[in-house]
Amino acid sequence: MATSGGSPTDVTAPGPQAPTTFTVFENSLINSVCSGCAQSTVNEPEAANNGRYIVETSNWNIAYSTNGGKTPVWSNLNPYSFSSGFCCDQQVVYSADRDVFLLLQLDFAGEGAATNGLALSVARGSTPTSWCTYKFAGAIGGGATDTPDFPKIAISNNNVFITWNDYPPNAGFARAGLARMPSTPSLLARASATAS
Repeated sequence: MATSGGSPTDVTAPGPQAPTTFTVFENSLINSVCSGCAQSTVNEPEAANNGRYIVETSNWNIAYSTNGGKTPVWSNLNPYSFSSGFCCDQQVVYSADRDVFLLLQLDFAGEGAATNGLALSVARGSTPTSWCTYKFAGAIGGGATDTPDFPKIAISNNNVFITWNDYPPNAGFARAGLARMPSTPSLLARASATAS
């Protein structure tokens, strides 16, 4: 490869490794299997942690650790306990300034079902086994029977953001959706205090 005004660059010679080369500090196998839950060949793992507590999700399973993920102490949660309409596509994040875990799941009862939607669950950082769940209908950003597929969640200092792909019944992708909710301490504290 030659650059303008300079000598050729040898792209085949390996360069020095970056000073922050990736290092594995703890390798912990998560046997996240929900008895009686559906399974998928696509796992789509996610993880969030606050140091001591770790919550890990995959397409159909949820596992948590109360000892920083050291083997073999992983326990499983049933994803259907958050929402009976749970299908798959879940993501978990941790908000350090609020000390809460937020879990977002897709509810899917079938093509065009009015119960399709999203479930947002909140747990205190010290109790990742006790959650309060809020439900959002498929009409969150489209028609009353749309499916908000592949949901994602992000947090900022003052807001919780949820995105999804909107699929009307028996149709392809229609649009991307974005919802913003204030992450007020009172809302998150109330959710954590009333978790069951």
